[in-house]
Amino acid sequence: MKPDKKPIGMIERLSTEREKEALRPKVAEVDDGPSLAYILNGPNSRFFGEMLAMAPDEEPREVAMRMSSGRLEERDLDLLEKYRNEFNKKMQTMETLEAEITPENLGLFAQHSEKFSKIIKLLGPEKAVRAIKSELRNLYFGDEESRERFAGIQKAIQGLTEYKGDKGEFAKIEKEIREKCKANNISEEDFEAAMQIKDVAERREKIEEMIKEKYGKVRKFGLAFSFGEKKLNDRTRELTVLAVHANEAIDQRIKNMEEKMKAVGEALFAASSKDDEFRQALGREILNEKHPRREPESGFNEVKQRMPHTKTLDREMLAAWDVFKADINNAYSDAMPESAKDSDRDRFITDYKRKHGNKFKGTRGFWGTMFTSMFDLAVDKRRDILK
Repeated sequence: MKPDKKPIGMIERLSTEREKEALRPKVAEVDDGPSLAYILNGPNSRFFGEMLAMAPDEEPREVAMRMSSGRLEERDLDLLEKYRNEFNKKMQTMETLEAEITPENLGLFAQHSEKFSKIIKLLGPEKAVRAIKSELRNLYFGDEESRERFAGIQKAIQGLTEYKGDKGEFAKIEKEIREKCKANNISEEDFEAAMQIKDVAERREKIEEMIKEKYGKVRKFGLAFSFGEKKLNDRTRELTVLAVHANEAIDQRIKNMEEKMKAVGEALFAASSKDDEFRQALGREILNEKHPRREPESGFNEVKQRMPHTKTLDREMLAAWDVFKADINNAYSDAMPESAKDSDRDRFITDYKRKHGNKFKGTRGFWGTMFTSMFDLAVDKRRDILK
């Protein structure tokens, strides 16, 4: 006969459940946006490089160089994570801004900005959206002037969106309306309907009618009484003035919003008129052409693939060195003075970097510049293999 199983205690049962949860495998997630690996191999790697290039000190560029050559130092991991977070925040800012660039919004900006309306008349809202979005990131991660133009657009759009979301200026008058409506036994819906009557005399008459209807005769303690003429006029005047103030506040808000929409249009026009690449983007939309990448194949992974491996570089340099020596009619020999050998090596290295550095030609971005420097440095370091 098997012994009875010992009953599981409450604490043990709860612990077992929690242990199951703690030991359940979870898919690792990257906080605060894409991983660095995704950024470097994705469509925005060029912009990540430009962010590093904009740094006021050399540290980000030195870390990028060590990362690219596979020689990370102890503190580099923390620095790379810092740069990743910084870049992802910038991209979130960009995406928030891009979300406001819609055909409907551009149409509104054009209504209030005569200058920007020229662009909409030339392209139409849909094409204008494509042209603007194709250049916004280039402005954000461009040179100092480009970044200033982007900042102007960003400030104008943020000013508009924040103003649309903040209706604090209505708080005081809203409170007063609620109090007056309650005091006069008038619903806020009825008062809102009266406010929308444009004719001032007609609006006053409507408010007076509402007051008479609610307070003209009121039963109190079983007795009927009526408002006196003065009290009726006073209450009518109070609510009429309040309706005027409310409409004035709304009118002022609409005017302020129109000014802010104009500011966005002016900022977009200023950027498009002063930036060569921006104007070309507008021109491409007029001609119905596609927008090419500003710097083709200038992302990290694309440029890195052009960097030759160590053994490949050794083999190619030695083969080119043999050709170089043959081209100078065998004038190079072991018997030459060391100074003459050094001079020939210098000429060869300079010529080799000039001929083979074109691997990175056309890649004006940060990664192209960095890998060009790395290539030149790798060639220089191989001076000793040239015998």
